[in-house]
Amino acid sequence: MSNKKATNDKARGGFKVKRLVTLPLLKPAIDKEFYILIQEPIFKGKELKGSDMEAAHLVNIINLETGQEMQLIANAVLRSTLEEEYPEAGYVGKGFALTKEAKPSGKKYNPFTVVEIELPD
Repeated sequence: MSNKKATNDKARGGFKVKRLVTLPLLKPAIDKEFYILIQEPIFKGKELKGSDMEAAHLVNIINLETGQEMQLIANAVLRSTLEEEYPEAGYVGKGFALTKEAKPSGKKYNPFTVVEIELPD
């Protein structure tokens, strides 16, 4: 991600943005639809030293409501849905309306409603 070129050239302190080094994390609320454009294939994040937890899978997106470049944690349910429905990272460059649903009792992951949306020209 260190080579991430900024698509948003908004000035920061009077300076033009050359590239984004870090991206904020989009944290979806339960049962609230949000809209994204997926920019790159899902990738595995860094392992946390001293942690037993597996590294999270992330995806770089544009929040279509704000225009902000962000990252979204692609949990196992969302990741498998996108990878099964859009083989070979066919989801890249597409817009989606996503809704994170409440975790069913006894389940480890939150399900997602995934709707492909048409992007304006």
